[in-house]
Amino acid sequence: MSSHKSRNEQPRLPQRRHGVARVEKILAVATVLFARQGFTATTMSEIAQESETAIGSLYRFFPTKDVLADVLYDRFFEGTMARLTRIEQGAAGLTAAELARCLLDDGGQDEALRHAVASLMAGQDSGERASRRIVLRRAIRERLGAVLEVWAPGVAEDRRASVAAMVLQVFKLAPGIQETEAETGLLLTREYERLLACYLQATASG
Repeated sequence: MSSHKSRNEQPRLPQRRHGVARVEKILAVATVLFARQGFTATTMSEIAQESETAIGSLYRFFPTKDVLADVLYDRFFEGTMARLTRIEQGAAGLTAAELARCLLDDGGQDEALRHAVASLMAGQDSGERASRRIVLRRAIRERLGAVLEVWAPGVAEDRRASVAAMVLQVFKLAPGIQETEAETGLLLTREYERLLACYLQATASG
């Protein structure tokens, strides 16, 4: 969390096992609801009801809906950064297809969390939250740039920055690809992987 936030804007996470389990249930329910119906349409009352939590307890842990969403952002961000760091460490010598596969592999990250974060990015419009999204996206772009530097060191720095930004945009297609694939039975995920591999190969070739 940002250091400038007041104490009332911070999550109050418990230490005892029962409290930890309760918070995890709240976060799991919020993840599903945000993924399914978006940030604006989801209410704290609904999260409390679905997680079988007293509304007072919910607000004690998460004083606002934005604070709850921030915790989900942080989980997604930390998981993504850790995954990209692992890819960076093994990127040298990979083919474009292998790198594309690594980048598109979610590393076991919760699919509902990825959908929830995509929904949150589209729905949280307050100035502070918009600024926060920009900071998180910049950090992920920089990590993608570091991956590309290891994989294709001959590519100029400004070009790597552009490619990293484009790859991040490609990532945003994933939820729609998966939903369409589930509806139609078409193997779109494989085509999605090929699309990114072709782009990466073209990047490495200059």
